[in-house]
Amino acid sequence: MVKGLFKIKPITMFRGYCQTHAQIKGEKMKKKVFMICLIGSFICLSCFAIMEETVTAAATGPVKIGVVTAKSSFLAYHGKYAEWGYMMAAEEINAKGGVLGRPIKFFWRDTKIKPDVAAREARDLVFGDKVDFLIGCFITSTTNAVSSFAKENKVLFLGSGSGVSLREEQGHRYFFGTSANTTMIAKAQALNIKRKGYKSVWFIGPDYAFGHQGVKDSKRFLTELIPGVKYLGESWPPLGEKDFGPFIAGISRAKPDVVFSWLFGGDQGAFVKQANSFGLFKTTQYAGDFGPESLRPLGLAVPEGLLGISYYEFLAPDTPENKRFAEKFKAKYGDYPSREGMHYYNAVHLLALAIEKAGTTETEAVIDALEKVHFKSPVGDLYFRQIDHQISLPMVAGETMKMSGLDYLVVAKDAVVFPAEELWHSEAEVRAKRKAAKK
Repeated sequence: MVKGLFKIKPITMFRGYCQTHAQIKGEKMKKKVFMICLIGSFICLSCFAIMEETVTAAATGPVKIGVVTAKSSFLAYHGKYAEWGYMMAAEEINAKGGVLGRPIKFFWRDTKIKPDVAAREARDLVFGDKVDFLIGCFITSTTNAVSSFAKENKVLFLGSGSGVSLREEQGHRYFFGTSANTTMIAKAQALNIKRKGYKSVWFIGPDYAFGHQGVKDSKRFLTELIPGVKYLGESWPPLGEKDFGPFIAGISRAKPDVVFSWLFGGDQGAFVKQANSFGLFKTTQYAGDFGPESLRPLGLAVPEGLLGISYYEFLAPDTPENKRFAEKFKAKYGDYPSREGMHYYNAVHLLALAIEKAGTTETEAVIDALEKVHFKSPVGDLYFRQIDHQISLPMVAGETMKMSGLDYLVVAKDAVVFPAEELWHSEAEVRAKRKAAKK
């Protein structure tokens, strides 16, 4: 046997050993690879299951809207009506099944009318609360801060700051203006002043971008509309000014026909009360923002017959749709809607329509849809002009007057409604301003 065994060559024995070892090792490797694949497949399936669950939750959970607004300071009154407006819109939408079958849910933060706070709170809403969209802000400075954040992070933001530069020179894809802008306000008030025949003007406005842009636009339209108009001076009180005595004294000495005012909110209320007590309105007319948020806190202390423009009046336009909206709002909250109530009501409805049209809450798709949708609002057909994302909100102009049953004045005497298309810059002007800003 030994002799026969050695008939096999050593090299052949080694090759056979190697083949046998390789087979055994190969089997082990196959088993190892199989186990790795099995474990990997399990992990992948688990990940897909988690992803599917997350996507399903996102598709069936609420549409989250972050509200960055003033709930304190001298704009707290505005904030209250704004909240009523967006809540009323959401209740209407949710009662009909929500948006794409999903309810609307709000998360709000107080800007304290400070740009840095507004931007910080917007960031927290987006990255902390994971909101889908942002709406809010009343003044240009806070709106600009949130608009910059929205542009940088590609978040859709519907803001109500009125500075026209927000739409034009600084306009971008992710910002939509939900209120009339300074150009529209200036032209509506200039037309209001023209029809009364006033020739000499004094300007007063808050000492920041909104006020300065407003006065600039006012001078342009007054010069175009009133031949021989004279500008006698300007006053620039800071936001939150308490003592307007020195400003009123300067105006009284100049004796203008009319004070063209860009004050708003509590600042305008303080000025009007003090000016009335000084007797300024006995010799000089006053043309101001007399939207509901400005007039109502003053009660009946405001003289009748002052010139006013308003972003919204529940009496104008005198249509069945506006009457139904106003009465529904009053029955729900105990008072008629204001401009901020209307702005936020419109914004939520337009956003919901855009989401439905897009079939998703994906930002880019919703923006594309928002540039096309129309909303049959209480004040007429509303849409965002594509070139600057300015809403087609009409302006009301007239005089203050008392109304039976109300403990505040309204802009209803000799009132007219100016469509947005008659007030805003033309598309050619928008392009020219943007081109000049880039130089």
